[in-house]
Amino acid sequence: MSIELETALSLLKVAKIVVDLKRKTQQINEIKHIKKSLDQLILREMGAAFEAIGDAITAQNNETKEVRLRFAEDNLLKNTSLDPSLKTGDVTNKYLMARANHGLAYICALRNDFITASKHLLRIFIISPRDARENILPELYKQEFFPKCTNIIEWHDAELRTLEEDSWRGIRKAGRFSLSLTIKAAGVLTALAAQSGSIIKVRIPPHPIIKAAEDLSKEVWERSSDYNLPSRAELEEEFNNKIDNRCIECAQTLLQNLGG
Repeated sequence: MSIELETALSLLKVAKIVVDLKRKTQQINEIKHIKKSLDQLILREMGAAFEAIGDAITAQNNETKEVRLRFAEDNLLKNTSLDPSLKTGDVTNKYLMARANHGLAYICALRNDFITASKHLLRIFIISPRDARENILPELYKQEFFPKCTNIIEWHDAELRTLEEDSWRGIRKAGRFSLSLTIKAAGVLTALAAQSGSIIKVRIPPHPIIKAAEDLSKEVWERSSDYNLPSRAELEEEFNNKIDNRCIECAQTLLQNLGG
């Protein structure tokens, strides 16, 4: 067995796409699950393609099998050359292109063209890496791509710790300032009451003081220069972009190893 075929079969196995008689029921269930998600997105044409793939898996003769595969292939190929920057309805074209390659991987596997099938899987990670790792092929991501993202994960964890430490330091600094203001305000009220001869004692319990300090802390913190540090949302987006780019790089390398 060639290295290319061995690599292809390994990718297909993790992606649960290698079709054989023993796993037909599992494959049919996978196809039904995919078709259901496509129906929910009102992608009838693509849903029909996956339904045809399911028919091909259970076909009793090769002629019927190939007719259904050709129907599915024609429908899916139309979605592989869309403009990735646009949407079709409420669905991104990147997602449609990724799902089209997913279906083509099944078709090639059913034709025993395992190397081409695995190439379609890798193209999913190149076209839409986030959809690939989160929705379409999470198992393949965990086994093949995740181990190559270790340094990015370590960078993210370090940046997150720094962000949290800096934020807490700023909040504490602002908190000390606002607490001091609140206590001084309470002292002024007490002094004014004493000067006016009022018999009313000004008593501010500790909890309201802390609450007032917290509110003022937030306002002071948000106006401070430290508040301009990158937000957690910005950090998470940068992290996801780095993971996406690493997935693309890895998929391109694997694709080259399989002959492009």
